[in-house]
Amino acid sequence: MQVIFGLLGVGLLLAAILSNGQLGYFLNAESAFLVCGGTLCLSLATFPVAQLDAAFRAAIKGGGTHRDVVVLGAVRRLALNTGVLGLIVGLVTMMSALDDPKRIGPAMAVALLSSLYAVLLAEGVLGPLTSRAMGSLDVSLAGAESEDDTPSRGGAGLVFGVLGLGAIAFGMVSLAHPSVFFNAPSALLVLGGTVLFTLSFHSVGAVWGAIVAAGGRGRIDADTGRNALAVFGSARIIAIAMGLIGSVIGMVSMLAKLDDPTTIGPALSVALLAALYGLGLGELLITPQISRMRRRTSSETSAPPAAGSNTSVVFALMLGLLLVFFVMMFSLK
Repeated sequence: MQVIFGLLGVGLLLAAILSNGQLGYFLNAESAFLVCGGTLCLSLATFPVAQLDAAFRAAIKGGGTHRDVVVLGAVRRLALNTGVLGLIVGLVTMMSALDDPKRIGPAMAVALLSSLYAVLLAEGVLGPLTSRAMGSLDVSLAGAESEDDTPSRGGAGLVFGVLGLGAIAFGMVSLAHPSVFFNAPSALLVLGGTVLFTLSFHSVGAVWGAIVAAGGRGRIDADTGRNALAVFGSARIIAIAMGLIGSVIGMVSMLAKLDDPTTIGPALSVALLAALYGLGLGELLITPQISRMRRRTSSETSAPPAAGSNTSVVFALMLGLLLVFFVMMFSLK
């Protein structure tokens, strides 16, 4: 019966799509590869295949342990983050192609369809599965700490991580020249700000200890795990915050040059790139390390992370920037 309702829901979505145009309008290889390929590879870089398989099987059956909920929540978050990255990549491409109207439509399609695919995957598939896995969480949580140790991903995790980043990079270079997505001031602001502000909250020894722990394998003691989680948690928040600050700085620079409409697109592109760097550093590089530290710590009792809290803020910021851009463009005509 549940399968029938699921199929009816899919049919309703298809009906809504077909009533507003052809199905082909909603198919985009770059967006699908970036979101689906990126989510799959980055999930395999973070968790072993056996753990992912166990989490999905348990969720489909309507049960699951604390660890299963953590795994599904992390995959859901990765899906949303790749969608935001696709949105930013599409918008940056569009801003850099304002002198070529033929490139604006395809770039905007990538931005919107990446968001659509990510929301469908995260909220239409992974969200309900996570809720099903939490159905028996109160019963299984007591035994969560007695589960067998999870092996470190080691070289396999590195390979899948590179593949995941490669899928995102492929989506970028298939739209525009790689130089479009590089801005030295934005990169320096995000990377340098993250390092400096992290060192302002944690000692050099604590940060170095977290880096050393992240590069190791096997179980680590509770004190080392808590220190690593504290350092990486701060770095993640700071990286995303620096990306948002960079976006605001780019917007202010753009508003200061409204007398020259030709500078609006490039200035807004720089604002978007700061958000891209912050999200990429915080969610695709630092967050997997947090997941690894949680698995390797001898006492894994932390609650499942909330999925997509920062992602929602970035989504709102990107859409706000896009709205401001179009309002200004129409007002200048």
